[in-house]
Amino acid sequence: NGEIVPWQKGKNSLDDERVKRNAESVSISVSKKVENNEWHTCKAKNNYYKGINLHSSWELAYVIWLDSKNISWRRVRESFIYNYKEKDHRYTPDFYLENEQCYIEIKGYETEKDRAKWLQFPHKIKILKLKELKELGIL
Repeated sequence: NGEIVPWQKGKNSLDDERVKRNAESVSISVSKKVENNEWHTCKAKNNYYKGINLHSSWELAYVIWLDSKNISWRRVRESFIYNYKEKDHRYTPDFYLENEQCYIEIKGYETEKDRAKWLQFPHKIKILKLKELKELGIL
């Protein structure tokens, strides 16, 4: 019948104000999560590489780079116990480099909980954040 339903109408001042309020609300919510060490920026959709489930585009870029350098790696399956706020938790790093005998963690946003598990980690571990990945030419 040619009638325009509300979601088809162009923006009006009411819609603009609603969008602005929503954006402010999201910004406040994210800021609070960051302050409380609850926000992780590296999480993303899963990627599969050689049949291995990778949890972010950074992990995918890293393993492609490892393969280009003929560096032997594997996805970590084992987990390690650590204590945080008087509770035991389990931690599984992202990768293990066979020749270096070193675990690798790809990390977006670092939290207090992350620092606790890394300090208690019983083996050699390298934490690769955006800066390190850029320095290696991976990102």
